Amino acid sequence: MRLTRVKYRNFRGFEEKEFSLDSPLVLFVGDNAKGKTSVLKGIALALSSWTSAFPEIKLLKYTLDDVRKVADREGSEIPTFNPCSVSNVQCWMKTDRLPFLMPDFFDWVRPYGRHSYMNKLKQIAKEYLGVIEEGGDVSLPYFGFYGTGRLWHVDKRWMALRGKDFSRDSRYKAYQNALDASSSDEMLRKWIAKLSHAEFIEWKKSSVLASVWTCLKKIIPDVTNVYWNPKEDDLVFEFKNGKSLPLSNLSEGQRIVASLVTDLCIRISLLNPHLNGEARKLTEGVVLIDEIDLHLHPKWQKTIVPNLKDLFPNIQFILTSHSPFIIQSLEGVDGARIINLDDDENPYDFTRRNSRSIEDIAENVMNVSLPQRSEKYLAMKSAAREYFELLRNASASEEQKNLARNKLRELTIKYGSDNPAYAAYLESKAESAGVV
Repeated sequence: MRLTRVKYRNFRGFEEKEFSLDSPLVLFVGDNAKGKTSVLKGIALALSSWTSAFPEIKLLKYTLDDVRKVADREGSEIPTFNPCSVSNVQCWMKTDRLPFLMPDFFDWVRPYGRHSYMNKLKQIAKEYLGVIEEGGDVSLPYFGFYGTGRLWHVDKRWMALRGKDFSRDSRYKAYQNALDASSSDEMLRKWIAKLSHAEFIEWKKSSVLASVWTCLKKIIPDVTNVYWNPKEDDLVFEFKNGKSLPLSNLSEGQRIVASLVTDLCIRISLLNPHLNGEARKLTEGVVLIDEIDLHLHPKWQKTIVPNLKDLFPNIQFILTSHSPFIIQSLEGVDGARIINLDDDENPYDFTRRNSRSIEDIAENVMNVSLPQRSEKYLAMKSAAREYFELLRNASASEEQKNLARNKLRELTIKYGSDNPAYAAYLESKAESAGVV
């Protein structure tokens, strides 16, 4: 299943705006204040029509702050900003693989001010709920939103699992605050402690925990092993360099990634318990992540998105980012789509796979004028300038020709294997000058 389109009417900064989302992975890029977070917030509001159909799951609030305001300056020294009378988000979804209860293609609207509005998505969710309550065994899609405060905001996401409620899990608690854009790792520890304790008591390995360990080892570089340490009351990560660190001592980037992936594993496993350790691979749905590059080193930024798609292959990810490394990494993801809010009429061209440099992306996609070139680029340019100067003087004597030949050999060895076009260009110049 995937969202194919979203349309905003008087939503935040959008008067009337529509985007095509018909891809397994969509990345929104653009300057600050262009509406990247607003895009995700609108989709989250629309998707909460589904989650709110289940017992004890509240509808995500569509507040007056989400309604576009229009300035009224006429006849007043102080301008006023009046909310539009109509504001809504409309989504279209297609479902190729979900059970018969879900139509192949449908749309629904989430309007402002009509909190009990029964749209098509909520109606379908109610039908699923009815089947489950009659004992039917159906898989539910997961919908989640991870905002920029996903590690440090107040822990709303796991409040429903605290204390006594934590011992009485239900499938529907996977949806509790899942679209609320905040999370932390506090309750992740408690959930994993519970499963680890059950493993010990029952002498039986948990396929769900095994799935969590697999995800953490893949998503965090250089991790060789992850396990629960009851003495520390924490997850412990073992690294290739021999170090062992609890989750609480990891860097902010490592904790953000670990919390995100573990949150996804836990919720998906809780949502579809009949799938056991295969839940993360088989569960469909939509996950929204704001600033996927948050606190991540560029080396991590180049792997985070492909790894997420590999770990959760049937989830549609809709992301935002300011990083050219994230954009570059999508060239290796089949079906990926980039929407540039600075120029959304001209989608990013993926036909030149693995050929866009960071400088190209910064300059041509992210509109950064004259980005700083790499040291290697500058060194190649300087060396070529020196070589061309030798060629200009090579006609004067055999000694100068030899100097040019030696320089050509040196540059070919140093840069030719990585950039054969560069070496071929230098050789062609040498032939023209009669040096080779």
